[in-house]
Amino acid sequence: MQALPAAWVVRFAQPVWLIAAAAAPLPVIWALRARRRGRWLSRVSVALQCGAVVAAAVALARPSLPAGRKATRPWLILRDVSPSMRGQMDPVPAWPDDLPKEAMHFAEAVLPPGRPADPSAPATFAAGALKLAEARADGLAGVVVVTDGQFHDVDWPAAARALGRTGLRVMVVGRNTPPRDARIADLSADRPAGAAAAELRLTVVANARMRRTVIVRRAEPDGEPILTRTLELLPDSPVSLRLTDVAPADRAVAYRAALGEPDEVPENDAASALVLPRQERLAFVAAAQADRREGFQAALGLAVAAVAPAGAPADAAGWMDYAAVVLVDASGELLDGPRRAALARYVRGGGGLVLVGCGPCRSPADHADPLNRVAALVANPYQRTPLHVIVVLDVSGSMAEPVGSPGGGRRKYDQAAEAVLALKRHLTPDDRVTAVVFSDSARPVYASGAGPCDFAELRARLNAVSPGGRTRAGPALLAAADVPHLPNRQGLVLLVSDLLTEPFAPAAVEAAFRRNDLRLAIVAVSAGAEEPPSGPGGTPLADLARRLEAPLRRTDSLAGLAEIFAAFLRNRRGNPIRLGRFEPAAGTLFAAQPEKLPPLDAYLLSAANPGAEVLARVDGDGLIARRQAGLGRSVSLAVPLAGHNRLLGTWPGLDGLLARAARWAMRPAADGRFAARVDRTGGQIHLRIDARGPDGPVNVAGLAVRAVGPSHTDDPPREAQLAQVGPGRYEGSIAAPPGAVGLQVLDATGRVVWRGPAGGTYPREFAALGADWEALRKLADLAGGRVVRESDLASAAGKWDVRRRVAVWPHAVLLALAAMLLDWALTRVRRGQP
Repeated sequence: MQALPAAWVVRFAQPVWLIAAAAAPLPVIWALRARRRGRWLSRVSVALQCGAVVAAAVALARPSLPAGRKATRPWLILRDVSPSMRGQMDPVPAWPDDLPKEAMHFAEAVLPPGRPADPSAPATFAAGALKLAEARADGLAGVVVVTDGQFHDVDWPAAARALGRTGLRVMVVGRNTPPRDARIADLSADRPAGAAAAELRLTVVANARMRRTVIVRRAEPDGEPILTRTLELLPDSPVSLRLTDVAPADRAVAYRAALGEPDEVPENDAASALVLPRQERLAFVAAAQADRREGFQAALGLAVAAVAPAGAPADAAGWMDYAAVVLVDASGELLDGPRRAALARYVRGGGGLVLVGCGPCRSPADHADPLNRVAALVANPYQRTPLHVIVVLDVSGSMAEPVGSPGGGRRKYDQAAEAVLALKRHLTPDDRVTAVVFSDSARPVYASGAGPCDFAELRARLNAVSPGGRTRAGPALLAAADVPHLPNRQGLVLLVSDLLTEPFAPAAVEAAFRRNDLRLAIVAVSAGAEEPPSGPGGTPLADLARRLEAPLRRTDSLAGLAEIFAAFLRNRRGNPIRLGRFEPAAGTLFAAQPEKLPPLDAYLLSAANPGAEVLARVDGDGLIARRQAGLGRSVSLAVPLAGHNRLLGTWPGLDGLLARAARWAMRPAADGRFAARVDRTGGQIHLRIDARGPDGPVNVAGLAVRAVGPSHTDDPPREAQLAQVGPGRYEGSIAAPPGAVGLQVLDATGRVVWRGPAGGTYPREFAALGADWEALRKLADLAGGRVVRESDLASAAGKWDVRRRVAVWPHAVLLALAAMLLDWALTRVRRGQP
């Protein structure tokens, strides 16, 4: 522990009186003058007089000392450095020089001093900083929180309450000096039923008097402005504008509003809004050989656009052109990742999806793919084939060779170990892992046992291995064959070794593998350019691969080893398409009467997502299912069409089945009697619904609004009730995140009477600048502290610090008196002697 400065130990309330200690030499001077006159004073008496002068001066300075060891604890200064504090973070609040302190910063997380907040995650989360203070309460004198109070985490009140239970002194300093800023508080757009023009509403607000130019345009390349206006803004006085635009009827149209002149907070200078098309049409996305668009369009009776996979929209707004999307994809990879994510956001925002085939299914991690999250059925061949993966890793001297430039610090072994750890993405909780390393001899270094693999422990075990020695793969393979067999799991041995290992008997290894029903896959590292020989005269590994019909991948680099491992695992689990002859068991299939499907020669091994309703099965496996996904609907048909199911492909009822599925899933048409006005304020969306029909106001009991944010998580939609405030008029608010939000208004029966997106604004961090005094007072109350003005912080800290110190000036007074009395007593005694 570092020694504390003396100023932190002894404190003087009136240090100016210490100047009086300069009079301490006066008794010496007086004693010398008295000696010239023949009067002698003892040295003890003179010393006592000097001490009395010093003690009196110290007493007048009023010193104090810390009250025990607890008094030397530092204060923790928690400074908010989030983006909403831009322009308000300097100067640092004044603090007494003689009070110990430690500084920590917080924004989206707790940060060490000097590290900036993450610009990609603009948010103020206070809970982490408050929990840090609570955890260190035993070593702190108090806590100072310097912030604007614009907290976004929901658990900060609980963290503040826990901090208050520690009894720590807490001071909250509110920063309220934001820069001059104008922002677009709201942009909403709607296209009333039957109207050709879209109606837009725009609100701009500023925190100071200023002049700003607002520009509204369609969000498309080289879109011409439809409004340019210069506004005279007054502090906290919103300016609202209304405008109309004749938008294309067959597609969704996005609008963007922006302020022309930049300011210090440009993040809140723009917003976007989207209007849905008036004309309903669907998208058909498929490879050329599986395109059934024409027959599907005829059965549906609506316009269907053929969308090439490479030209599919990469954002959710692009998919909003369509009331539903039919995707024919047997592999799950017809669309790339960004397009699948955009399609998933479209579905959750209220769109419809009919998936003929499946989403990505190359590994268990693909279960979390955005498209799989909204599908009704998810291909899961990996869950049906639990594996016991035995990795046999070469750690001979050749694996210690450096990778890349000399001195780079990475070895071939490091690449191999990283590939082993990358297996995590391709394993399920039912899989088991054993790792064996070998050079001169073989030894197991890890076994997951009866539970799933602990990859942190596996990493530690592999990191403890040092490559060295010869390459003897034969004993290692025999050791892998002797690993105890796990019931109900298929064994797969992954061998990574030099191609030219020391000789061994392939026949003995073959017998051991067949006896234990193990499969083998080999990655052979070789610097040669030609393929390894596979005949009897070839290398032992090549001969063994031929005997066991095992895949042998030759490579001169281990950079792609993780993907090679993944391919071996996929090959061992088998194809997600099950082949044979199957008789589906079906129900009504979106029709009034039960319908019989033709026999199948292939289907995708799938499982239903939570909440999905399975409509048809094959041998107990889901074949056709539907579900609600956010505000949208999806239907899955787990049947591959290209290259399979000839009878189904020629079945006359297939187009009708797809058409009925699309009609069930497609975005519901709006009820023309209901019109909505949507306003956004911070984290709240306020709706005003006007319902009028030919006969006047429409009064409906139990209207509710549902909202889904822009993410593709599985969170259910947020819901709130709308209150009737007049004939045919309803109002209500619902919490909503930043960005484009899908909205639906439903009646008591669940029928959608209005739907549309709410405009996307800026992150909540920039919705309000300056101090949120209500949040600051709540923080102080929950933490047992008080709100302190920044100018009063130093004096408030000093006053609180007095309570933890002990005044010692009375002892100095007593010491001075004792010295004077002792001097007097010694002088009288000496004078009284004969």
